[in-house]
Amino acid sequence: MSTNRFFTVLIALVLVTLMALAPQATAFAGQSVDPATLNPPIPPEFNPECQAVGFGTLCSVDFVEIQGPDASGIICGTGASSFDVVVSDTRTVTGQRYYDENGDLTQRHFRQVLVGTFINPLTGASLDYAESTTIIHDLTVPGDLSTGTENFTGSIRLSLPQGGTVLIDAGKG
Repeated sequence: MSTNRFFTVLIALVLVTLMALAPQATAFAGQSVDPATLNPPIPPEFNPECQAVGFGTLCSVDFVEIQGPDASGIICGTGASSFDVVVSDTRTVTGQRYYDENGDLTQRHFRQVLVGTFINPLTGASLDYAESTTIIHDLTVPGDLSTGTENFTGSIRLSLPQGGTVLIDAGKG
């Protein structure tokens, strides 16, 4: 048997063996999964799209929400002239959620972009801001959002409404 023919036959045998050993993964891969069946379920307003994959289920999320105006908890000034900065923004989120073979969440990986305004409610003075953050949350206990570690990487830019940068900051946490 020639060397080329031997390798062709060997590769064909390996492929047939692999297909025979994993029929379940091949049968279910790519099938749609109902997000309500996962733990924890994904809120419908996140527009989840979930697919069966080799390790379990992979879901994509994509949503926009308007937040505020709300008190920010940032207090400026002292005494009678102190005020709580008011904030309002639009939050855009895209990301993935990874669920194991039991349907339990193991990791959230998403990027959020906030574009908004900080306002002094006493004077009406304001600062615009744009923030972009990537968050990876690895759960210690599958399905329990209160466990694990979260890593943040991002940046923020504060600017005057008429133009001009006040602050730029970036980092990891």
